Amino acid sequence: MKNFSYVAKDFTGKKLKGSYYAENSVDLTNYLADKGLFCISFTEGISLGRQKIHKIKTKDLAIICRQLSSMMNAGLTLVKALDIIYKEQNKEASKRCWLEIYQDVQKGQSFSSALIAQTGVFPNLFISMISEGETSGNLDVVLERLSEHYTKERKLQNQINSALVYPIILFCFSIIIVVFVVFTFIMPTFKTMFQNSDSMPALTKVMFSISDFMRDNWYIVLLVMAGLIVGAVYSLKIKSVKQKIDKLFITLPFVGKLVIKVYTGRFARTLSSLYSSGLLLVECLQKSIDVIGNLYISEKFEIVIDSVKQGETL
Repeated sequence: MKNFSYVAKDFTGKKLKGSYYAENSVDLTNYLADKGLFCISFTEGISLGRQKIHKIKTKDLAIICRQLSSMMNAGLTLVKALDIIYKEQNKEASKRCWLEIYQDVQKGQSFSSALIAQTGVFPNLFISMISEGETSGNLDVVLERLSEHYTKERKLQNQINSALVYPIILFCFSIIIVVFVVFTFIMPTFKTMFQNSDSMPALTKVMFSISDFMRDNWYIVLLVMAGLIVGAVYSLKIKSVKQKIDKLFITLPFVGKLVIKVYTGRFARTLSSLYSSGLLLVECLQKSIDVIGNLYISEKFEIVIDSVKQGETL
């Protein structure tokens, strides 16, 4: 994609200036012709390719789906609705993403194909339901369901975050107080109470040794802790490790029951949205397990899918 700066005339002879992302000059002139403009001159910008953004947020998806559904129910075409959507985006990266989708649809591609071209931006569930909506001719209804789905998903995520904020902060402060404050500041004051180190109990000697080491080599402790955090993050990318952690997560007391309820609600809501859009049950199950977020549970669902394929009821 290239950013073309152009000068054009309308049917009254008035000159207009603007810019447009296009593959080549032919696409630019065709775009201006569709707008009733005649291109006088243009300058070709640097080819940037398709600019990718991070995965679109659930909150933004809910708003965009609601807007698209409302505009299509009001009688606007999908192309016109997408034109309005991209112009309303505030962030440059998001604006460029929706502009490329608008241009692809304007050229004759399906909405779902244009979404797929934005690799990694939109979730598979969103693309699948849009594709089904296009096939069945109920895209406006599907968009409305997607809006409700992502609104509830956002609400659930906010509730989870609110419930976890206090325990996480408490855990972090506990680590800081125990590791740094106690061993670095409090323990050395107690050491002066022992005139003879030989009279100390063995456990006390170990504690004071740890305190001395942390006080004299605090930078090593920080480096070790940073290394452990980085190692933990990268270990989660290993499938076997993540599966074991996910299994442990749902077996924890108190927390495990809450997490299972969250996964159950997320799976049921996704399955309901997909099935009501007209997809086959097996296909709905395959797409629903992708949004659960737990590798151990997802692999268990593979057994369920195989059983349903063989004719068993869900």
